[in-house]
Amino acid sequence: PIPATKRALHWHLGWAWGVPGSQDVLRRTLVLLADDDSCAPAVAARAAVSNGTSPAAALLVGLACWTGSFRNGAAARIDDLKTRALERDAAAAVGDYLRRGEPAPGFGHPGFPGGDPRAAALLERFQPNDVFARLLEEGTALTGLRPNMDLTLAALAASLGLPDQAPFVLSVLARSTGWIAHALEQAGLGAVAATE
Repeated sequence: PIPATKRALHWHLGWAWGVPGSQDVLRRTLVLLADDDSCAPAVAARAAVSNGTSPAAALLVGLACWTGSFRNGAAARIDDLKTRALERDAAAAVGDYLRRGEPAPGFGHPGFPGGDPRAAALLERFQPNDVFARLLEEGTALTGLRPNMDLTLAALAASLGLPDQAPFVLSVLARSTGWIAHALEQAGLGAVAATE
């Protein structure tokens, strides 16, 4: 057997969260979320390195961008959607947003107009619990949009009984790998911005 100190991150997450049988889906999650070259944190990490910072500092820049209100707001809206679905039903929860002229949280992605392939690939690997299964079905029917990774991560966390912050933790751990890769690639280009 492989010693614990040499095991991969998904193994440690599964062990720490008490779901050792779910390490494959955790690994898949980390891989699917590792890079999104159009997101602000990746661009910021590249900009930081092009200004002469270290890859470690670029990682901090990416993390600072990721923790902004946009990311935290997505999780809060999905939590609100889930709460409304539990109080009434999934169709009413999604309908509340649509009647107000707001997009239903967790559906659609501007970078993937035909549907988020990362979410589809992850949904193949686990069975959402009842409330999320209904939200996925009703939300897709009412909006005409497919679920994105924000909703899929919330569904995964609920299905496995993970802590409330697990979607954020998984996102940050996965994206950290991507931000470091962007920083190293940018550093390899040798393009450092002029400073005043």
